[in-house]
Amino acid sequence: MELYQLLTEVFVLLDDADRRVLRQHKLSITQFNALYHLDAEQGMSINDLTTRLICDKSNTTRIVERLKKEDLVIRQRDQTDRRYVSVRLTKAGEHLRQEAVTTHRASVNQRFNALSSDEQTTLNQLLARLRDGLRERLNSTT
Repeated sequence: MELYQLLTEVFVLLDDADRRVLRQHKLSITQFNALYHLDAEQGMSINDLTTRLICDKSNTTRIVERLKKEDLVIRQRDQTDRRYVSVRLTKAGEHLRQEAVTTHRASVNQRFNALSSDEQTTLNQLLARLRDGLRERLNSTT
């Protein structure tokens, strides 16, 4: 239980730091993640974005609508298959994405400076193994 508690505390601290950094750009963490995953040139379907954001489709639709209202994304129907709708960044969305990613990356680097490069590599490997094990367990029960 001690490990679980420690991971929970680390998550809360990282989440709080992310919120503070992204507040400068008037973005929620989920909005930032949506902008981060979207490509200005090719775009992405709502289904693909939902998978990347690890949330449900209705939540993704709300996020996209809010970003659209701010002129950060556009929805575009495919010319050959009118059922397919992609979401792409606008110029303003590209600009905000770049600014937010730069600020966020600098903040993340600063937060992880408490660990050496080797320690970061080891932690990354251990957390990836834990994540993969959790995914496997979740997938086997559904």
